[in-house]
Amino acid sequence: MTTAVISPSKSTWLNESGVALNYGGATILFIGATAGNARRRALLQFDTSSIPAGVTISSILLTIPWSTAAANAEASEICTQTDTDWVEGTGSGTLPSNSSTWGAKVDDGGGGGGDPGPPAYATWTDGVGGSFGAAGKVSFNLPTSTGSVNYELAGSAELKAMVAAGSLDIMLKNTAAAETNGVAGVAQFTVAGTQITVTYTNPNQRFPGSHTMLRVG
Repeated sequence: MTTAVISPSKSTWLNESGVALNYGGATILFIGATAGNARRRALLQFDTSSIPAGVTISSILLTIPWSTAAANAEASEICTQTDTDWVEGTGSGTLPSNSSTWGAKVDDGGGGGGDPGPPAYATWTDGVGGSFGAAGKVSFNLPTSTGSVNYELAGSAELKAMVAAGSLDIMLKNTAAAETNGVAGVAQFTVAGTQITVTYTNPNQRFPGSHTMLRVG
């Protein structure tokens, strides 16, 4: 068994109260909704290209270090993201320069997810979750106390396939019902300490045994 610990290669959060603002340089990310139904969503990308092809993944633990608890344990979900080319930006609640905000998803020009050309714009909220898939969601509740919590993602075939393909892109958000029920519930977590721990077996490994590989994004 091999264990790979991977930090985010991209991180930001989307603020419905500041639709034109970018938070790619933020060290603290928000998730939830206010009593007025203003939504907060966090975006994370993990570069998993160091994991060899053909391995059998048995566990994907997402560690979230919650720094501020929510007033209410609102129902939430970790969603798959179908476009790996979104631009993180460097803002901290500032106007962006071709960077992702609540109102605009900016593509880096790689064309992923079917986005044409550099840069391509689309809202994060078009359709079911915008660019984020309806399949493969992992459910959890917003924490009402602080501290690190592990969430197992390997039960989702879609998330497991993304790790195997080289890039895990996810959105953390309240469920659609919790985002619009008028119940305040917003939690915060730090980018530092956020990570995934991927455990896998490589059938091509010549020497059996366990070891840990650390990758910092």
